[in-house]
Amino acid sequence: MGLGHATNIISSLNRVFDHYGRDDLKLSAKAEGLNRGSRYYNIDRSVSEQTHNQLTDYLTEKYLSTGDIRFIALRIQVEMERTFGLRFKESALHDLKGIHKKDNLLDVVKGTKGGNPRKVPILNDKGYELLDYARDFKKEFDFNRSLIPDDMKFQQWQNFAYGVVKSFNEQNGTNYHFHGERHYYAQTRYQELTGFDAPVKSGFLNGSYLNVMADYYGITLEEAKEIDIEARLTISEELGHHRIDITNYYLGK
Repeated sequence: MGLGHATNIISSLNRVFDHYGRDDLKLSAKAEGLNRGSRYYNIDRSVSEQTHNQLTDYLTEKYLSTGDIRFIALRIQVEMERTFGLRFKESALHDLKGIHKKDNLLDVVKGTKGGNPRKVPILNDKGYELLDYARDFKKEFDFNRSLIPDDMKFQQWQNFAYGVVKSFNEQNGTNYHFHGERHYYAQTRYQELTGFDAPVKSGFLNGSYLNVMADYYGITLEEAKEIDIEARLTISEELGHHRIDITNYYLGK
């Protein structure tokens, strides 16, 4: 059993204990030696706008030079990850259904961690435009299931995608990784929800960002902590983690 899986089990148990008001039964991943450790925090792993644009331009150029429509499918997938905070597998397997315009929500069902479905916000017109473009693409090129060509299994598609990124990185001297799009999403949402850059972006680390937030808004440190916690809870849910401590990995602390 991997560290992440064990931590998820502890998190799920603690939610049950919360429901029944049994704080005395709660478990601590840190106490059990399962936490990732501070070395994983305060490192910005997000994909910058420049690198993201480099990759999408690269994928477009590859399509134009080869005629291989898979490059456009992968470009759309990358945009889905960045716009909605999806994991690689979630974006690859998404069928572009479950769009709730009344509530501005998108269902994420396939490829989720632990098989737990969730809804993510469609925050602006750009999100709807991307979904419309992706659906039109699927229809035009007969992608009947998802953004994976019908004649490919997920593992084959993953191998193709990771191979493309490896070539891109070697050619451009970059260190692009798909998960960095989720980091970008999380950091962008933190700024939207709090009005401040995530600690890993601002450089105000080890809790100092809370003092800056309190001073700026003219509120107490405790009130700043409440704003921070509320934002982290929202982001955690949107990412499909359902536990606040994981946001340290995306946002810093």
